Amino acid sequence: MARTPSVAKDSIQNTWNRLFSEWLPRSVFEQGKHEFIEEYALNRDQIVRMKLYLPVERSKLVKPIEIVQLSSHKVMRFRRTGIDCVKQADEASIAWLCRNGLMEDSRIRIFMHCDGGLLDEGSVYEVYIAPPEDFLPSCEEADLQVELEGGMYACLESGAAGTMTGVLERVDRWLDMSTEYRPDPGRFWYASYLPKEEADLGMIRVKCYVPVQIMS
Repeated sequence: MARTPSVAKDSIQNTWNRLFSEWLPRSVFEQGKHEFIEEYALNRDQIVRMKLYLPVERSKLVKPIEIVQLSSHKVMRFRRTGIDCVKQADEASIAWLCRNGLMEDSRIRIFMHCDGGLLDEGSVYEVYIAPPEDFLPSCEEADLQVELEGGMYACLESGAAGTMTGVLERVDRWLDMSTEYRPDPGRFWYASYLPKEEADLGMIRVKCYVPVQIMS
């Protein structure tokens, strides 16, 4: 449970984000299969604050951190900045999928990267879509295409969402204690959303990839 002192849309969104991306990955729990609850506190018929209840259950298995080798991906990038960057990037990527008839295409893969855990004016949020191999972007959209670098990554699977703050902290602590690997500052982390068929009763599953290099 978390309290939000304001019922403004940004405040509610940020509170949910902290529950998912910060508190949940640090806890011994995982997202439960029962209902989410938002409790409203009223004062003279005005909503003055809320309580947000995240359904949880004790985690049955702590996912290990693995070292994986990834290939590079050509992706379409949707980058937005500021407090509302998550919504804007999501809307832009969804509109692109609809324009290109790929909304229900099971071949696409979706990735995310962000800078700024509290979603303020300096935050950056990026959605990447890896289209089918035979897809050719139009001339107007060619500047959207970038490459996600391949290489060696520390990978942690999680049910977390939002800015992945807690997941990243767990990987960082693991790397601090590692005698074999260290962070690679020349590349950036990103998260890969697992396909629907790999989801557990519709719950979001992601793999967070943090670039690493072997200690010399």
